[in-house]
Amino acid sequence: APPAATLPTTAPPTTAPPAAAPSAAAPSAAAAGGKLGVARAVATPPDVRWYSAVPKEVIVRRPSEAPRGKVAAYDLDATLVRWLLPEGVFPTSLSQYALWSGGVLAELRAAHAAGCKLVIFSNQGGIKGAHEGKTAARVKGVIDWVAEELGVPLFACIATQKSEYRKPGAPMWGLMLRELNGGVQAHLAASSYTGDAAGRPGDIGDSDRDFAAAVGAAHGGSLAFRTPEEAFGSPEQLAEPGDGVAVPCPPREALGARAALLGGYWAEWPVLLVLCGPQ
Repeated sequence: APPAATLPTTAPPTTAPPAAAPSAAAPSAAAAGGKLGVARAVATPPDVRWYSAVPKEVIVRRPSEAPRGKVAAYDLDATLVRWLLPEGVFPTSLSQYALWSGGVLAELRAAHAAGCKLVIFSNQGGIKGAHEGKTAARVKGVIDWVAEELGVPLFACIATQKSEYRKPGAPMWGLMLRELNGGVQAHLAASSYTGDAAGRPGDIGDSDRDFAAAVGAAHGGSLAFRTPEEAFGSPEQLAEPGDGVAVPCPPREALGARAALLGGYWAEWPVLLVLCGPQ
């Protein structure tokens, strides 16, 4: 769902992984010829496997990494990434996604360095049972791109139907432990989940907050919950390579105009376009 406006939030839990500077060894979008912070097509690494863990219901991404006892989990849309589209318009290509903020990569790298397994939990009902279809390919492509920018193993569980595995139900967490962590239980007190559906005014609901609560109840503990603003800061920043400098994101109106330009115009009269600033 499109990201909600930034709103006041509570302080992040004390169990949240510490922040850290971006790794100098991490891949650079600029080096690859891509636009800073904006998704692009990348190849799935040979040691990464995408497959249907539950036929027609759940897709998982499994890189090569030993089981870990802590999990740093994240929603995808409006959490790790945001949409470069006007409100109410859904993405159809990779170029319509960007990192939520310049803090995403540093946060995830710090969590991994602290011993956490990095896992995305996302509801993607548009895929339905077509796990090899166009929508599935786009979602996989976005996650592969985030993983390449990140430079450390990134796992994913994607619920594609209205089944028991869809958030806010807890079964997708159990599936993650079986399929992606060798059956090793995660220490909930040292783990966390970050998502945008927190029940705040303007949110699409509270399924992410409820998912964290359901996982805690199902696995005998408490899973810390954070919003993207608490974890990564304001969504009005784009990641820059190397020196960590960030630039403001263009306003929603400008992004909408850009999307219209990329899509082309048809009119019975001449169209005059006045473009100001970096495009």
